[in-house]
Amino acid sequence: MRINRIKLVRFGEFADWEVGDLRPGLNALFGPNETGKSTLLGAIRFLLFGAGAGRQYQPDDDKRHVEAVLWHDGALWHLTRRDVRGKGAFTLKPAEGGPSVLLDAFNRDWLGNTSLGTYQSVYALGLDDLQWCDELRDVILVQADPMGEKLRDAIKETEKTTALVPVKHALAEWKKAHDEVLQLSQQPARLNECERKLASERQRVTELDMELAGVRKDLARCREVLDARETWKQAVSFRTQLEPLADVAEFPLTAERDYQTARERHDEARAQADEACLRLQKIERELAGLQIDDTLLVHARAVEKLADEATQHLGLPVPLQEAVQKAERALATAREEAVARCERDADLVTLRSLDTSATTQSKLEEAASALSQVETAQAQAEKAKCDAVREREQAEDEVAEVEKALDALPEPVDVDALRARVEQVERWQALQTEWRVARRDHETAQEKHDDLVARHK
Repeated sequence: MRINRIKLVRFGEFADWEVGDLRPGLNALFGPNETGKSTLLGAIRFLLFGAGAGRQYQPDDDKRHVEAVLWHDGALWHLTRRDVRGKGAFTLKPAEGGPSVLLDAFNRDWLGNTSLGTYQSVYALGLDDLQWCDELRDVILVQADPMGEKLRDAIKETEKTTALVPVKHALAEWKKAHDEVLQLSQQPARLNECERKLASERQRVTELDMELAGVRKDLARCREVLDARETWKQAVSFRTQLEPLADVAEFPLTAERDYQTARERHDEARAQADEACLRLQKIERELAGLQIDDTLLVHARAVEKLADEATQHLGLPVPLQEAVQKAERALATAREEAVARCERDADLVTLRSLDTSATTQSKLEEAASALSQVETAQAQAEKAKCDAVREREQAEDEVAEVEKALDALPEPVDVDALRARVEQVERWQALQTEWRVARRDHETAQEKHDDLVARHK
């Protein structure tokens, strides 16, 4: 990179002062004092390194502004530097148009990361340097005339010296060492920057962990709400399916009491049926061991016919009494005839026939007793059925009241209490099923008992 032309738009005491036609290589400016040599040098430093250079020169009316035309990589570039903050402080773009170069890229690629301090300590040559270097003082600060000729000779010698290969090699080695020094000097800064980034990332990870914990907590709450809603839907479904039922707190107890009562009635009827069955077996055994006379058989058939007529009129009290009276009269007639035959014949067969008549009378008495017990059991069953219907109607009314109370409850309902009520309802359903099975068994036993009684009358 080299400067072709520089223009001081506003810098120090100068405005719109342009210095052009700068040649490749070393360009020297010389002249009387207070002609702008130091101002131009400060403008070049300001152009290259920014506002930190040449602060002693402040324009009268506005901020400093310097422009230059540079030659770099076979192309011309326009460089503008303004003493302002933010956008517009630095502009570098191709003369033929194209994308601009950023300030960091300019410092890195064009200046080789050379700072103002490096420039002043390595490249710049001031009065302090001339004080301790006699050779430079003798060459540059010449006292003999003409001064310009001596200076041109010194410049030629300097150019000849810089053209030597060892000097170039030394400059390349120095530049390489300088780059390494800059790289090493930037490593702590990079390390600090990486540490800051790592701390920032760790803080970000901590924040994300906290956010994740919050999200998980909210998700758990949402799951609890969804589970409660699903439980509520199931409870509502149970409540809809359990129509009509009594109060879920009272109806299981009532059903259990009803079941116990029905169970007792069933056991009582079963005992009566067993007793009747035993009597029937006893009668059959006695009948199997008897030798009945033909006359007694005729009377027995007549008695059985009367008993059948009495059985057909069980629903009417008066016909039943008449049938019983007829049976008693027939039985008395049979007894009289049996006694007469016993007195006339005095035969053992007649005595056995009398025993048979007595056995037949006992059979009739037992059959009548069994029939009365059956009627009693039927009456009790009808009464229990009426009581069950009445209790069910009462339970339906209570269920309607419970439904109204449940509809009046605010949302959401206590899930634990509702679950307990559902369990009570399920228990009641199980008890009701068991009661139905027991009732069916009772009805089956009653039917068997009725069949036995009807068959052996």
